[in-house]
Amino acid sequence: IKGQGATYGYPLLTTVGDLLHGFIQRNPEVAGKHINLLDAHVDFMALVLAQGVHDEGDQRVRNILSGLRNAAKKAHAG
Repeated sequence: IKGQGATYGYPLLTTVGDLLHGFIQRNPEVAGKHINLLDAHVDFMALVLAQGVHDEGDQRVRNILSGLRNAAKKAHAG
């Protein structure tokens, strides 16, 4: 998903997929302890598709992305 979203007209999926990949890759053990955050990324991807949101043009979308980034940082910080 992280490399293909834009190919199919959903660059936002690429962005979220990249965030999810980075979260897991940074420390898989930490990621495994935060299933709710993994679910949040996947749920957001499903919402993007269901509502046809293609990019970060909406402030609500930017807020969700910011929340996912911040939650990942906190999870890795301990």
